Amino acid sequence: MNVGYWSPAAEHWFQRRLESIRSGSADLKSSSEWNHSLKVHRKTKKLSVSNELAAFQYLMDYSFHQ
Repeated sequence: MNVGYWSPAAEHWFQRRLESIRSGSADLKSSSEWNHSLKVHRKTKKLSVSNELAAFQYLMDYSFHQ
């Protein structure tokens, strides 16, 4: 779920989880279950890494060519 900022999708997931905890219907999860439940979309990590790399490259080019 890490896309570099707290997204609306992350907030929605958090609010649903919080409600299930408060209502007593939340289940305990193993580490692998948590890992799976936090992967909303498999391409999110790739997108996040690509965005980070593009921003880094832009800043490096901008900083050294001014």
